[in-house]
Amino acid sequence: MREANPKVKFSLEMITRDPLEVPCLEDSYWATFPDRNGRFLARTLAMVAKESRHLQPLPRYSALPKDARLRIEEDNIRSCMNYAREALDL
Repeated sequence: MREANPKVKFSLEMITRDPLEVPCLEDSYWATFPDRNGRFLARTLAMVAKESRHLQPLPRYSALPKDARLRIEEDNIRSCMNYAREALDL
């Protein structure tokens, strides 16, 4: 990116929260995809099931005490900033 635009500005965007629930089984979700049908959903769900078998569940934070959530978020920010500095030279 710097090669294409040396003046490019980067921003860190990360959120420490529970994963979003995607209501892909609700009719209202598909209102914006009029050219899609159940075949596309079935393929996507099959791919997710196949590819996620070896993965651990995503972390959930909402049940933790507030001080624990804040500590985790601060750790996450520091980790992201360190990665950006060390691996991306930002």
